[in-house]
Amino acid sequence: HTAVKIAKAYSGTVVHVKDASLSAGIVSDLLNPAKKDCYYNKLYSEYEELRINYSRKTENKKEISEQEALANRFKFDVLHAEIVKPAILGVKVLKNIPIKELVPFISWAYFFYQWQIKGVYPALLNDHKKGKEAKQLLHNAHSFLDKIDTEKMISANAVFGIFKAYSDGNDVYYCTSENKFEKITFPRNHEPKKNGQPNFCLSDFIAPKELKTNDYIGMFAVTTGIGVDKLEKKYKDAGDEYSALMIRILADRLAEALAEYLHKKVRREFWAYSPDEKLNVEEILKKKYSGIRPAPGYPCCPEHKLKAIIFKELTVTKNIGASLTENYSMLPAATVSGFYFAHPEARYFGT
Repeated sequence: HTAVKIAKAYSGTVVHVKDASLSAGIVSDLLNPAKKDCYYNKLYSEYEELRINYSRKTENKKEISEQEALANRFKFDVLHAEIVKPAILGVKVLKNIPIKELVPFISWAYFFYQWQIKGVYPALLNDHKKGKEAKQLLHNAHSFLDKIDTEKMISANAVFGIFKAYSDGNDVYYCTSENKFEKITFPRNHEPKKNGQPNFCLSDFIAPKELKTNDYIGMFAVTTGIGVDKLEKKYKDAGDEYSALMIRILADRLAEALAEYLHKKVRREFWAYSPDEKLNVEEILKKKYSGIRPAPGYPCCPEHKLKAIIFKELTVTKNIGASLTENYSMLPAATVSGFYFAHPEARYFGT
């Protein structure tokens, strides 16, 4: 999208990053007189290649109509859906979650990626070229996390809500705190399918209206970024660029860890649709659990404006301090939001 749409319409440099915390390193390269021209030329060569490949693909891409895709939807079977009435309905806020409880859920693979140390974790630690540096960085990160925890440098706050819901086509209607039903529209996959594969839409994982059965949808938002900008500035003002980058990256990793931690508690306690789940942390990080938590921006949920629904229904700004810009970016950067679907066959897909 960046190569095909944005870069062509913008006269300045535009760079797509998979994680917001990678921005610092990229901006550094762009501001470095010795690196910026090389980086720019390499970037736009990649963009041109992406545009050519995209053009070739779209020339031959076939799509079925909305009517055909809807007719080939995933068929909701109430017997297989295993609908569970949540232990908690409505909105719940969790404040000042201990950082030490989140550390086990940190994805260290992404941590090293943000430091531009590429490799498969934990094998990376034994790499004959990068292992020594990786081990030292990991040690420093854990020391920093201990400091964050003991000195309460970062607060981990979360809010989630579970609402009655039903689906109608591509729409999900959920019952708000004011006891009114509001609509969320999700996109449906339109690719021609073979071997009985359905054209998925997230609404397929919520009981259809005609079944007249209570089903539920969840929303969540978490942040570990309140005050991080000040901490980063404090380190930079002291000439400690390393610690400034470390606090930024760890805040981002802790936000993702908090999303994982909260989802576990929702599955096992608050919604309790998987009360007997016995997965260890490694299995959780590999998404072995039942249900999904797609975020606006995911291929199955590409519209970032859906964040506005989440922030409104959960009163996110009041409850945990995070906010949305007019372009639906979340502030602070170490913030994650999304939806919960409990259907055991719910999955991620492209649209």
